[in-house]
Amino acid sequence: MNTSTIPIWGKTDQETSNPGKWLPLSTHLTDTAETASLIWNEWIPSNVKARLDDCLGSSNAMPTLMFLASIHDVGKISPLFETQAADAYSGIIREQSENGLVIPELVSTLPRGSRPSEYRHEKIGASALYGWLLRHDVSEKVAATYAQIIAGHHGGCLDYGALKDLGKPSMFKGDSKWGDLREAYLDEAYERYPCVFSETPLTKQTQLVLTGFLVVSDWISSNQDLFPLDPSRETDGYPTRAVASCNLPSPWTPQLEEQDAGKLFSKRFDRPSTMIRPFQKEVVDAAFNMDSPGIMCVEAPMGEGKTEAAFLAAEVLASRFGLGGLYFALPTQATADSVYGRMMTWRSHLPDTPGSTYLSHRHSTGIMKQLGRETEWSWLDGRYRRTMHNMVVGTVDQILLSARKAKYLVLRHLSFVGKVLVIDEVHAYDEYMTVYLERALEWLGSYHVPVILMSATLPNARRVSLLQAYATGAGYSTEQDTNNLLSPWKITVLDSKKTNTRYPKGSSRHTTITTEMTTDEEGIQTAIDIVKAGGCALIIKDTVNRANRTYEKIKATGTPTLLVHSRFTVADRQKLDHTLIEDFGPQQDHRPPMIVVATQVAEQSLDVDFDIIVSDIAPIDLLLQRAGRLFRHDRTSRPVSNAKMLITGANGYPEGIGLVYDPWILDQTTSSLQSHPQWNLPEDIPELVESVYSKAIEGPEGKAFKRKIKAKQAEARRALIPHAYGRSTCLDGWLNNAPTTGSVRDGGPVTEAYLGEKSQENLIQLTESSLGYLDANTFIESMKDHEWAAKNGNITIPTDNLPFTINTTGFTYTYNYSKEYGWQVNKQLNQ
Repeated sequence: MNTSTIPIWGKTDQETSNPGKWLPLSTHLTDTAETASLIWNEWIPSNVKARLDDCLGSSNAMPTLMFLASIHDVGKISPLFETQAADAYSGIIREQSENGLVIPELVSTLPRGSRPSEYRHEKIGASALYGWLLRHDVSEKVAATYAQIIAGHHGGCLDYGALKDLGKPSMFKGDSKWGDLREAYLDEAYERYPCVFSETPLTKQTQLVLTGFLVVSDWISSNQDLFPLDPSRETDGYPTRAVASCNLPSPWTPQLEEQDAGKLFSKRFDRPSTMIRPFQKEVVDAAFNMDSPGIMCVEAPMGEGKTEAAFLAAEVLASRFGLGGLYFALPTQATADSVYGRMMTWRSHLPDTPGSTYLSHRHSTGIMKQLGRETEWSWLDGRYRRTMHNMVVGTVDQILLSARKAKYLVLRHLSFVGKVLVIDEVHAYDEYMTVYLERALEWLGSYHVPVILMSATLPNARRVSLLQAYATGAGYSTEQDTNNLLSPWKITVLDSKKTNTRYPKGSSRHTTITTEMTTDEEGIQTAIDIVKAGGCALIIKDTVNRANRTYEKIKATGTPTLLVHSRFTVADRQKLDHTLIEDFGPQQDHRPPMIVVATQVAEQSLDVDFDIIVSDIAPIDLLLQRAGRLFRHDRTSRPVSNAKMLITGANGYPEGIGLVYDPWILDQTTSSLQSHPQWNLPEDIPELVESVYSKAIEGPEGKAFKRKIKAKQAEARRALIPHAYGRSTCLDGWLNNAPTTGSVRDGGPVTEAYLGEKSQENLIQLTESSLGYLDANTFIESMKDHEWAAKNGNITIPTDNLPFTINTTGFTYTYNYSKEYGWQVNKQLNQ
């Protein structure tokens, strides 16, 4: 059949249904193929290109991508799809009929909401390519792997049985005339973009990466502002202008002007090369000596400079193995904010400045502006795409989500295949999160993505399981060194040849801390006495409720105090973190006499120093993290001569803490505190951690703990993607039964909320701030279908009062907003 004379629409104007505004399918397919070639040449890191060429054949990856892009929507040549615009575009339907493309009446009269999803255009397209490949002597197993790429370009998947069923006659696909036209499009695309089809099935990894590239190419070429709907226009020039306007950054190509770790340290951080610590030098040298992309587990006490060492090691690995970016993962938004600022400092000293940086979490826009993000707007700033920037700091959730079934999961994988990944504080992820982390590491290993894990308090068993997960994906041996496991400084490197553990010399920093069990009242009074003597104290509570009550008690005494927890708005949290660093950071010789009352937000990534810490009971590794804020900096005078940490729980565990941490772990921690009341840090860290986490799980409480862990792991596995390798190389239904709700964290769904004021004119104005702005109309658009809006009428924002700081006035709930939970929402608002 003649593809040029039979009109098939690929895009229409859905908003105005203007019959003069539409785009022929052939034009859209050519747009997408040419866009794909530009993305390949300008945006793809060299390591990704090399791996795809290894799988598809030398210099065959780009032609394969262009061929797939040029036929990705061939399934739109079907009665079910073409009738979607039958009313407004009846002329097109009439011409199709005149050319023998008959639309069955049952199809044309189907209500829009009742269209069978199993015959969506991407699935019909997958079936068409599958049959076409079989007729071109490609084996069934190989053809299925190519077809899966077409089936997945709208974020889903197709199982093998459905793929075969789609080959059967159906009125939704149309009769043989429709099939002949699909075949003609495939023939013409192959003639225009010839490629060599593999003799063996494509790996899962190749299918996912190609699908991700196809999604990106299709999304850009579907932008009607960049590719106008004009049935008479040509493709010439539009892809080039469109890709340029998207401001896609070129891959980072680090050029190491130094091979010496000390000199590299000096250049990147404006410090003398002699200031690099032996431990940091060993981390960088380990990266230089890696045989192939692999995983490195860096363990060192708090305050040893792991973050700076990780930046340098990532730069070395990216340079050696052709990676085009970095993703630095932290446990919380607050810790990510802190590291983003440090990344910007390191980035400013790179001789080859990366094209783009991004802070990836819910409330990042204003923070990036405050910290001086220098890049212009990019198409990558949109949903699903933010982790595709060159340099990204974000929460670990993005990595965990790469192992959880969800629509457009291919884009998360595409985000990471060309980057070095640093995952900090790996001890902080519970058993539920670790299920996702281990599966994510397995897939990262299968992509041969370099990974750096970091922790100060990592149990031996956890290290082994994380390294094993990566090794399983990469096909590496995991025989690990069991000597000196109680050394606080360890660097374990796993690559294609070996697993090697280094035990570098640590710094001379040493702190002796006396721990003592106490009560809430005694702890508060001790902190007040320290402040009266001119010192400063940190009180850490395990829940926001306990922090609030403690703060009110101290405030009533007239003692200077500051409250910090996770339920402040983003703007206020930024101000509080800034205050903490300004008043208690390393540059302050005279800290104000004050008590800081905080939750777990003070555990990590805050370089602050106090004279005494009063902490709620918590697992031993977290207590050690909290202890890292005690006598942290060298000072000439303190109101106390010895470091002391008071731990509340002498009269039993405080109310609500058993819901935060498992009682069995708390029991083991209490036992360890009783037998080890004095800590010599950092030397005692590994022994203290193992004293809790290596205990045999025995007794009724232990068995209950084990049952709880297994239940949490089982819950996480229900949404887990399959293994990176398996019996089938085809992505056969790999996203089937994906949950519609849930999280990679063990807790209820997160709901976003914003602070605002309602005027007499029924106008909502969000609180203003100087941190950064978003158009309030974006917020209003998202609120249209919200239950609150349905009850209170449309929300109207006066445009003359823009901008509004949506991103900085936000905070989150950890459960759904609904009628029965309304009292909990009000409770959090009061807090």
